[in-house]
Amino acid sequence: MLGLYLGVKAGKLRYFTLDGDLVPTLEEAAIAERQRALEAKLRLQQEQMRYMQLLLQELSLYLGILEGRLRYFNQHGELIPTPEEAALQERQQAETERQRAEKAEAKTAILTQRLRELGIDPDNLP
Repeated sequence: MLGLYLGVKAGKLRYFTLDGDLVPTLEEAAIAERQRALEAKLRLQQEQMRYMQLLLQELSLYLGILEGRLRYFNQHGELIPTPEEAALQERQQAETERQRAEKAEAKTAILTQRLRELGIDPDNLP
């Protein structure tokens, strides 16, 4: 025996428990379950946001918007590059260093040739 009885609520025939509590319809139960799921998801997102705030504070990182994009900045307001930007910067630095080394080698070759023209052996300098 379920312990239910029929009654009228807002002009509709409804089931009630013996304690007088309204038994939800399937539709009402589904809506309530969706609401509970959304509330649980919201609580989880809020907890994740609190964790991220603590983590960002610990790392001294701050969020800001630059050119319409959410970006990280350090405590001095300097932009933290994305991994792609950091990789591009490294490639550019490597290329700059390669060019500098090529210029230095060219200068060394010119100086070596001039020393030889002056009769000085650059391989036997003191």
